[in-house]
Amino acid sequence: MRFNLELERSGDGEVFFLSKALQISPGAYDERVFQGLDFVVAEARKLDFGGRPQYVEWARSSGVQISSNDDFYTNPIVKGYYKNHIQVIKLK
Repeated sequence: MRFNLELERSGDGEVFFLSKALQISPGAYDERVFQGLDFVVAEARKLDFGGRPQYVEWARSSGVQISSNDDFYTNPIVKGYYKNHIQVIKLK
């Protein structure tokens, strides 16, 4: 499994691309890739970048009773929106 990361520096349009294998041989993993993934997930969490608020807002806009963004994890309609999205991505 490879992880590809593309970053654009703000303002200058310069793009950096990094591609690293997580599993470098059977049962052997590159710890640096795990650390990189941890960093990306932590930064995304700070920004709520995972899209959770958008799925909750779509449900709320369609009349679903929503208490908070945490309903993303428990509300069957919100979960369905996300599962449908993942299914489409998997089939591409």
